Amino acid sequence: MQGKRHLHVAKGFWWDIVPCHALGWQGIWINRDGLQPLPGIQPAYALPNLAGLPLLVQRASVRNRA
Repeated sequence: MQGKRHLHVAKGFWWDIVPCHALGWQGIWINRDGLQPLPGIQPAYALPNLAGLPLLVQRASVRNRA
């Protein structure tokens, strides 16, 4: 699976965002707890809840097609 074509949505930082970073995948972190990411491991996007997810996925999809 190619990293630019994969968009992984997850709440877990250690179990999802860290492995996404290692695999070169784009991660959307649903950071409901307002935690800080680790230095050097930033998700491609972060949201406080799922409300903005549809629009973000749509924008990311358009950006990845270009």
